[in-house]
Amino acid sequence: MYRPNHSERMCLSARCRKLFDVIGAHSLIILEAAPELIRNGDVHYPYRQYSNMLYLTDCPEPHTRYLIYLEQGRLHRVMACRTADPSMAQWTGEWTTPTSACEQYGVEESIALDDWPARLHQQLQHTTDVFLINTSAVDAFKKIYPTFQGNHHTLDTLLAPFRMLKDELAYNRMKQAASLSAQAHQQVMQHCQSNWTEAQIEGTFFATGRTQGGTALAYPTIAAGGAHACVLHYTDNQAFIEEGALVLLDAGMEYQGYAADITRTFPINGTFSTEQRQIYSLVLSAQTAAIDAIRPGVTWDELESLTQQILIEGLLDLGILKDLSTRYGSINLCDDFIRIAWVII
Repeated sequence: MYRPNHSERMCLSARCRKLFDVIGAHSLIILEAAPELIRNGDVHYPYRQYSNMLYLTDCPEPHTRYLIYLEQGRLHRVMACRTADPSMAQWTGEWTTPTSACEQYGVEESIALDDWPARLHQQLQHTTDVFLINTSAVDAFKKIYPTFQGNHHTLDTLLAPFRMLKDELAYNRMKQAASLSAQAHQQVMQHCQSNWTEAQIEGTFFATGRTQGGTALAYPTIAAGGAHACVLHYTDNQAFIEEGALVLLDAGMEYQGYAADITRTFPINGTFSTEQRQIYSLVLSAQTAAIDAIRPGVTWDELESLTQQILIEGLLDLGILKDLSTRYGSINLCDDFIRIAWVII
């Protein structure tokens, strides 16, 4: 069963305290886990916790709730969870209980879900502002507590600026997600061969990512052979890949709530044709130039313009684009891509 270590718990506490610096010392944060979704019968879809709840609690479990507030200036977290059920544990495995929650997650107080209404009602007497996980939670709260005279807020947009700045916990997990995703990509490239299907590409990536420690796919895998790579969100992943075709693999793994997103294109038989290598090398040069240009103060638009200029000039050199500036007048290569006067021959 997952348990955050001491360093990770310190980061979680710091995140909560920074949030209270913005929302005020008399605010109350109310968190409820994402619901489990039935696929059919007694089978659920794979569970994924709300990202904002993970950010503040690191708890990936369903059927959990939190109250977070300051008590005489000190952070206090109440975790509500299910009591032990041995018969149910036979089907789904064990979960965190009120007797294990404080040790498991480092919270200051733990209670049973049955005690949640009374504990929440008690805490509402001491607050003027409540912050909930999303708008659905706000609507539900208003229906259950219509007499609450304070203000209601959602955490969706409020937490975005906090999550943009990565702390040690986020950095370490992002690095791990990227590392195991890269290993899975390399495994596919090293073992794929002519006569493989897109499904084999997809399956090899997932099997490697999971065995390396990934907790789930970060998003549906795109394993597109040949012309299928031109479909931006192609996920059918069943076709036979022809000899000499390129494969576009857009796939990433998630690691404890943090995702990697990697796209690579490679020949199914391990060898680029002359034309394939020319285009691949051009795209690689644009990517490398953008990475080299990244530094504090450089904007996204500046990086985009840089890559556009390299790609356009390279495609002109290869004869794939034709310069029509003599017909349409002068052109700024860094202008909006779709308004540049170049056409494909």
